[in-house]
Amino acid sequence: MQTLEANGWRVEVVGDDDAESFGFSWWIDEAWRLTSVWSPTNVKVYLLFMIDPQADTSKRRKGESISAVKATLTSAAQPHWHEGGTVLYLGVGWREALPDFINEVALFRSGSP
Repeated sequence: MQTLEANGWRVEVVGDDDAESFGFSWWIDEAWRLTSVWSPTNVKVYLLFMIDPQADTSKRRKGESISAVKATLTSAAQPHWHEGGTVLYLGVGWREALPDFINEVALFRSGSP
């Protein structure tokens, strides 16, 4: 969260699988709605913490088996949320990939990626 705040984002909502407002399905562990505090302000971006599709969800606890974080302009409650956006895979090397992911999230301020 500190990295996001240092790059001009405010976390407005942290949802979990009980939060109907995000339209959660089995593949989303948690969702955050970010708002840009840098120009242009009030741009909304959603971070979706994705559950590994090969995880045994019958035994999985909250926060376990997260395989990726997806950034998108569309909340999970909206159709086609899975289209577009950018993804940070949480396998080996994710820490090295984090700065590039944060830079890609910043592109949402201009209506990309």
